[in-house]
Parts: sequence; structure tokens; C-alpha cells
Amino acid sequence: AYRPFYAAGAMAIGTLAIVGVIYGFWMPNVTTLHTSQRVATALRADGATHPGQVIMIDYKEPSLAFYQGGTIREESVNAYLSETNPLLWPRWIVMTRRIWDQQPAEVRARLAIVDSIPGWWYANKGQMVEVLVVRKR
Repeated sequence: AYRPFYAAGAMAIGTLAIVGVIYGFWMPNVTTLHTSQRVATALRADGATHPGQVIMIDYKEPSLAFYQGGTIREESVNAYLSETNPLLWPRWIVMTRRIWDQQPAEVRARLAIVDSIPGWWYANKGQMVEVLVVRKR
């Protein structure tokens, strides 16, 4: 009479164990899920933590601003680098590989790629992305 009750209890315990393993052991080690944390670590390692030093072009994750320390700002114009005088560029720029590839050679010559971080882009329907941390030369 109690067999369905015990079966449901066993399934619940099994499900809790599986979810616990996934969230406790597997997911924290999947680096593609921690894109913004990894980008922020690269920025902080190079001292890009002061207001006005960093902008985000195309890759605009709010979590990146949180992990970086809150001084990074979003740039709404994807063509910012080709439309703005290089003297007005910030020292550090976070962008996607797609934006980098769209830049003219003279723009790319003024920038150096410091880090390339592949990962998952939550705000873009969970697609994979390559995020570049670049520094003005």
C-alpha cells in the first residue's frame, strides 16, 4: 500500500542528489559559464579599476560591471572606435571578436589584445562568444 510513497521518496532523494552534484561540483568548474568573472579578473590584474578607464562595446553584461568593481561603462555605439578620435578612447576596451574583426586596420594598429576569453553570453540568447580585453597603445 505504501510502495508508491516510498518510490516517490526515493526519486526525490535521487533528484536532490543529482542536482546537488551538478550545482555543487560540476557547474562551478565549467569556465564557459563564468565569462564576466574571467574578463573582470583580467581587467583587475592590469589595474583597470578606475572610473573612465574601461568601456564595453557589444559585450554589455551587467555582471561584468559588478565583478570588475563598477567603474566600467557601456558604449552604445558599436562603431565607437572608428567614429571617435583615438585621443578620446579609454585605456581599456572590452569587445567581442566580431567587433574587433569589423575594425579598420588603422584602428586595430592602435590597440593591443591583452586577453581573449571564450565563454557563454547570457544576454545574447546564451550564445558562445569570444570576449577580447584590449589596451590602447
